[in-house]
Amino acid sequence: EVSEQVRHAAERGPVVYALRTRSLVDYMAINDALRRSRLPLPTFGTGVKNLAFRPLGDSLRIWRLRVARFFRRGRLPHPVSSGWLSRHVASGQHAAVFLKPPTTWRDIFTPTRWEDPVEALLAAQGMTEVPIQVLPAVVVWHRGPERALTPVMQAVLGTEEEPAFFVKLFGVLFGHRRPLVQVGAPVDLQEYLGRVEAESPRLQTKGLRLMLRRYCYREQQLVRGPRLKSHRAMRR
Repeated sequence: EVSEQVRHAAERGPVVYALRTRSLVDYMAINDALRRSRLPLPTFGTGVKNLAFRPLGDSLRIWRLRVARFFRRGRLPHPVSSGWLSRHVASGQHAAVFLKPPTTWRDIFTPTRWEDPVEALLAAQGMTEVPIQVLPAVVVWHRGPERALTPVMQAVLGTEEEPAFFVKLFGVLFGHRRPLVQVGAPVDLQEYLGRVEAESPRLQTKGLRLMLRRYCYREQQLVRGPRLKSHRAMRR
């Protein structure tokens, strides 16, 4: 049923998979699930680097092109803030975006600078008459309910929804090799902009971002159920 939903969305326009928190492991998992189901694969993912997982010949060729470009024109511009992502999606290419960066201990002192991909998606819709389809997607590694952790344990291990990188990687290596990839109903950006055309661009972006984050949370809750609190918290 989910596969048919993605196929129908791809027939209407370019597909953008929206995940809650940036994760290379989740990005690879959703690509594997899409590949096995013969569904449209994202040709770009915001904030993830997969050069190390490409064939050796491709990796060396890309590195050579990057080095040559650096000496000619300097560093590559940011794909979101430069407008490249908007043009990429507007041209009909599929992509994957993350709605927020992973939380790290550095955020206590200096918040992470994160280029908002949601604004870029709305800009992409303004460049094309084809309706862009945004699909909220979650990668569920554990089917059981999430257990609440103390703040100290969250800092070390992360939450089950947003685990630390090595925790997730060890989970893949030792048993959790087949995650459940859940995709929600697509959001038609052309239809969405028609409903909120009276609002300012800032409110349009904020509303879409909130909608997608709620959809992702709902899809995960459908699989795992509510978070289990400790006995002490329940008594209180």
